[in-house]
Amino acid sequence: DSRLQLVEKAQITTLTPDRQVGLSATATLPYSEVSLGIFNGEGKNVVDNQDEYFEYVGRVTLRAFPADKSPRLMESAFQGTQLEVSGSIAHNRRFKDTGDQIVDSYGVDGFAAYEGASLAAEYLLVRTDFEAGAVSSTPFDANGFYVQAGYLLPLPGNLWRRFELAARLEEVDRNDTVPIQQPGNP
Repeated sequence: DSRLQLVEKAQITTLTPDRQVGLSATATLPYSEVSLGIFNGEGKNVVDNQDEYFEYVGRVTLRAFPADKSPRLMESAFQGTQLEVSGSIAHNRRFKDTGDQIVDSYGVDGFAAYEGASLAAEYLLVRTDFEAGAVSSTPFDANGFYVQAGYLLPLPGNLWRRFELAARLEEVDRNDTVPIQQPGNP
């Protein structure tokens, strides 16, 4: 997180179940990367698998330039010239007393960096459905996006590209079946 452009992560991350306990594997090739994982799907700070279901995730990244050894969380131009697009998918089933909940996520994101300038964008769609006969059985979608740009300032001396100007535009809709009554409501 020390390489993120802005102090807070984009709100779109709140649509996902946060950090999980599980296993993942990543294969990195010069112009692509594939990641697969299986997690407990229980949410933040839950170490056991209470409902005995798992969350399955996959991600594919295609790059125009060979990958370097930079950390994966960079949202900035620290890593030099880069152009990439990624797609992700996840499936999770959660036990609920009123009937199981099925959550499928689909995401696409892109990143570009050149000479101290960077641009990142992401769109995420989270579909929530319920098993037949569930008490709360109205399916709904949550979605969100962000577009973020930054520039490492070319200040002279020891300040050379040590400060960055950044801006982000974002929006999140947590439930497309429940209208927002007034601005500022969740």
